[in-house]
Amino acid sequence: MFGVDLLMENGVMIVSFNYRLSVLGFLRHPEFNITGNYGLKDHLAALQWVQRYIEHFGGDPNNVTLMGQSVGAHSVTYHMFLEPFRGLFHRVIAMSGSLLAPSAMNYIPQKFIPKYLQAINVTTNEQLMSADFKDLFAMKSYSRKYDYATVSLPIFLPMVEDEDHSEALVTAPVHELILTDPVNKVPLMVGMTSLEFTSLFASLPFAEFSAEESFPNRQNSTAYRRVKAMIDAAAKLARKVQPNGAGRHFSGKLADLSHMYYPVKKVMRQLVKSGSYLKPIYYYRFEYDGKFGKYKNVFYKNRVDLSYQGAMHGDDLGYLFSPYNVREAVDDPSSFETEWKVAKRNVGYFSNFVKFGNPTPDDGDWNGIRWPPYNEYSSGSQFLNINSEDEVLVDDDRSNFIYQIWSKAHDCLYYYRCLPVEALLDKISQHLNGNQTGFDLDSLFVVNSL
Repeated sequence: MFGVDLLMENGVMIVSFNYRLSVLGFLRHPEFNITGNYGLKDHLAALQWVQRYIEHFGGDPNNVTLMGQSVGAHSVTYHMFLEPFRGLFHRVIAMSGSLLAPSAMNYIPQKFIPKYLQAINVTTNEQLMSADFKDLFAMKSYSRKYDYATVSLPIFLPMVEDEDHSEALVTAPVHELILTDPVNKVPLMVGMTSLEFTSLFASLPFAEFSAEESFPNRQNSTAYRRVKAMIDAAAKLARKVQPNGAGRHFSGKLADLSHMYYPVKKVMRQLVKSGSYLKPIYYYRFEYDGKFGKYKNVFYKNRVDLSYQGAMHGDDLGYLFSPYNVREAVDDPSSFETEWKVAKRNVGYFSNFVKFGNPTPDDGDWNGIRWPPYNEYSSGSQFLNINSEDEVLVDDDRSNFIYQIWSKAHDCLYYYRCLPVEALLDKISQHLNGNQTGFDLDSLFVVNSL
């Protein structure tokens, strides 16, 4: 889809590989001796191959960077915490995703997988092996997906395996994994686009919150009902006091935040909070909204709300790899002048990180930019905002109303900390029942928790 010419011109060797996906990669059914996570195990085999053979292609086995975007970012952040991957790579670039995303783990395969097998009339391993591939891969049936925060997810995702199995890879759920010490403490570059899916999810009709039990605290139905009540009340309050702000497309914004933004920020901040992750963490936001962004300009062109300015999920790839319209851009460079400038700077940041572990090394001139590590004490949690002109900004979600709502919901659903949900619901209910509308919603529920 995208060429690697720009990175190769900066002295970076690219190794890409295919791996098993969907039912072939992530079906888990111990009754058929199908242990699961084969897609992640393919990653392990690929990295082991790189260590053995990349030197013969001119590569350095002691300077390997894992880079993944979207689901790829889920994977590369998984590998930071999984013991079999120890020492197989030396830096990580995670673009628009993390292992904490709802689409990075199926918490209840025991509910979904039997329904799937029943839907394709499979009761034995022999029947599964001889099933029609169209039945195996068709994703239209309800049995192949489930809903989480307004978004439909496939059931074939990484799952927890039996710890005593000799080939087990993922032996703990991701919300517990991120609280452990990473086995690979390496320089990390992590970031997102400024919109991700916000402009696409804006078209979603307003809907009450729902999550189909794929979270640890599912046995506590009261806790889930209170989380749902808090989120639904927050949506009403936001529409009441900020109809053109947080209340505008609340469901879509919550969907984007819970699936994309929050999982990335939670993992990054947990690494900082641990105090033991001493390698630099570089955080970026890609905001430039230009002609190389394929997803906003082509793929989702007729489905996005264009009143939202910024880059969508995947648009940043066109400024790192050869863009989808590269022929036009090469033939008429003056019409793409800013796009090429942004791409040149962006490729420089990424190439420097791959080679040196620092996107703006001290011995270079990077247009006056010094990109400080997010976990550098003196930087105050700063990040690089990539636009037509790049700038270093201070990161702060404490006044982000929807972020604070979801942080409380997430703590209850995943870590059983539900008292803050009750307290926040009471506050929201008080304001809903009052007549006051002229207050700052984003600062009303400011808290210091991650």
